[in-house]
Amino acid sequence: MDLLRRADCDYGQGYLFCRPIPAVAFEQWGNMWEPEQLLSIGA
Repeated sequence: MDLLRRADCDYGQGYLFCRPIPAVAFEQWGNMWEPEQLLSIGA
């Protein structure tokens, strides 16, 4: 994550954020997700 931030990357996808899930589950996950949660992960 730190590398992406330093590169001014505003978007991301993949297993770093979430495993593949059905569309309905994704909508629920997206409504609850907060970008600040990534700050504790680091890279």
